[in-house]
Amino acid sequence: MTLIMALGRESRRETICCAGILILFSVMASIPAWIPGWLVLGDDSAFHLVRIEGIKDGLLAGQFPVRLNPLWGDGCGMPTGIFYPDIFLYPFALLRICGIPLSIVWRLFAIAANVLTAFAAWWAFSTYTRSRRAGAVATLFYLAFLYRLINLYARAACGEVLAMAFLPGALVATWLVLRRDAGYWPAVVFFTTCVLQSHIITSLLLLMADAGMMLASWKSFRKSEVRRAAGNAALFTFLANLWFYAPLFWFHVHMDYQLRRWMYQAVMMVPPVALDYFMGRALVICLAGLVVLRLYRRCRHHETFPKDACILMLL
Repeated sequence: MTLIMALGRESRRETICCAGILILFSVMASIPAWIPGWLVLGDDSAFHLVRIEGIKDGLLAGQFPVRLNPLWGDGCGMPTGIFYPDIFLYPFALLRICGIPLSIVWRLFAIAANVLTAFAAWWAFSTYTRSRRAGAVATLFYLAFLYRLINLYARAACGEVLAMAFLPGALVATWLVLRRDAGYWPAVVFFTTCVLQSHIITSLLLLMADAGMMLASWKSFRKSEVRRAAGNAALFTFLANLWFYAPLFWFHVHMDYQLRRWMYQAVMMVPPVALDYFMGRALVICLAGLVVLRLYRRCRHHETFPKDACILMLL
């Protein structure tokens, strides 16, 4: 509904057509989830399966939110709910409570992640380009990013996959507030909160990108509505995420391995392979931004943009 209101100049028929194409491609991107034996291929799949099962057991034991996963430590438990954001795993834990097998739940997660990525990215790209068709084309290429598919099917990095679903929306919403319409600040709160509740490392990259956009748009802060919108976005995002990040930082500060020691190790002892890995992630984000920028500029100058979008992307 928000997309229809934001892009009301285009017809409902076009919206339904684009949505149908995105659903079709989301289903196609989910084909590996139905391959027998896929569950054992993911690097982190066992860890995340235990997280889902632990949330289920924690809910049945009366915990909410589930801070202590009872399946770790020979039944003694482990505070995985403090270290890793897990709010998006609760629906799948509820499916487990309903009796759905864990293997089916994990396959449903892969399908849901693809559909969620499609429509969250579509909102971002369509709102930025002011065209549903341009946004749909950009979303199809975003769905097909090899890095995202590797994260989902080879690495089974569920947190990073979820963060990549919301990352375009968080970046575009921030840009909209700074450059186009300050009334988009609730979108900043929503998408930024979703990233913060998905993957911590991606959240750090997002905050750095937000800081860069704010520095590049410093003149916009002369407008009182922009300052008010930025303040509202920062305040409500902080409050929405306090329930998770306050225990996380408290735990690191007061327990044996402190946050400053972790930061030192992250900066001074990261192996070259890990640096190459994170640089690859940053490269994907930069390429996605450049692609959307080219789509946007092309759309502004050509009314018949969608018919040659694929050629443009190849260039």
